[in-house]
Amino acid sequence: MSDMIRQLLHRIRNVRNTESSRTLHADDAHHLLRHVENTGLVPCGFFKPVEHDLLEKKDSGILLVAGNPLAKYQIIFCEGFPCDQSSFAHFAKNLVGNILTTTKNDLKNDSDFFVGLTCLPEFDRAGVLGKPLLRPQGYSLEEVGTCFAQAVDKLQEEATTASAAIGKKNASINNKKVLVGVVHDWGIAPGFHFANTRGFDKLVVFDVLPLVDSCTRASLPMYARVVHVIYQSCLASVFAIRKTFGWLVGDLSLGLVGSIVFGLFGRWLSPVNPILDREIGKGGSIPRSNLNSFHTYPYFAMVRESVPFSRFGYVAKILAIRIIISFF
Repeated sequence: MSDMIRQLLHRIRNVRNTESSRTLHADDAHHLLRHVENTGLVPCGFFKPVEHDLLEKKDSGILLVAGNPLAKYQIIFCEGFPCDQSSFAHFAKNLVGNILTTTKNDLKNDSDFFVGLTCLPEFDRAGVLGKPLLRPQGYSLEEVGTCFAQAVDKLQEEATTASAAIGKKNASINNKKVLVGVVHDWGIAPGFHFANTRGFDKLVVFDVLPLVDSCTRASLPMYARVVHVIYQSCLASVFAIRKTFGWLVGDLSLGLVGSIVFGLFGRWLSPVNPILDREIGKGGSIPRSNLNSFHTYPYFAMVRESVPFSRFGYVAKILAIRIIISFF
C-alpha cells in the first residue's frame, strides 16, 4: 500500500500540461541515459541517444545506439512489459565489447555489432521520463509495430550516416548487412509484425508463452492457463478503467491488482509464482515508482482487437476473449 501511495504522489508531481513539456529535450535523453547506465551496469557514455518518430509525431521516441556503424550485424532490441531500454543494455554492451576503445581508422568490419535499444511506444516517456503522454489512449498492436519499424529505420539510418562520416564508402564496408531482432514479452508483437511484413535476417525471442509447447506439442496445464487468464484480464481491465475514469483511478486499480494478484495471492496467481516458475527473473526495468496504468495498454489492445463485437462492457470483453483463447 505504501508503494502505491508513493507511486501516486510521484505521478501527481510529474503531471505537466504544457505542450512544450511533451517535446523531448536534451535533459530527457540525459535522464534516460543515466537510468540505463545505472540499471544496466553500463559505462557512462557507452550509448548515444538518437530521436526517431512515433507514428506522425516527429522525434518523439528515443533509440539508444552503440557499436561499430560499419559492422555486419545490426541488432535492434525491444523489451516488453514493464520494461524500458535498460533491460537489454548489459547484454547489448557485452555484444559490442570494447568498440569504444577502437579508433575510427581501426574498426573491425565483421566481428563487431551495431546495436539499438528501443521499447514499446512511450513506455520510457510514461515511466522514467515522467513526461505527458502523446497518446493517452494507448496504441493498437499495428501502431506498436509501426513505431518499432520507425526505430529500426533509425538504426539503419544511423549506421549509414556514421559510415559516410567516417569516410568508409568503398569496399572496406561490409555491404551485406545482417539485420537481427531481439524481442522480449510484448516486444514479440512488433517483432513478429516486422518479420512478417519487412523481414529480419534473424529473430530472437524471449519470454514467449504459447498455449501449446512447440517442442513437445503438449498443451499448457490447466492451472497455468487459469493463472494467465486472471492476470492478463486484470491488467487489461486496468487500462479499460483508466480510459473510462482517468489516470488516477487507473493507477489506483493497478495498485490494487498488484497488491492482490502479485502480492497477497502471488504464490498462486502470479505468472512467476514458485509453482510455475522456480527461477524468478528480476522483473521489469521500469522503477516501481514510475510504473503506472498506461503501461498496461498492450493487454487492452490484445483484447480490443480480438473481440469482433461491441455490446459487452470492457470487463466482459476481456474475460470472454481470454477464456476463449486460453481454453480452446
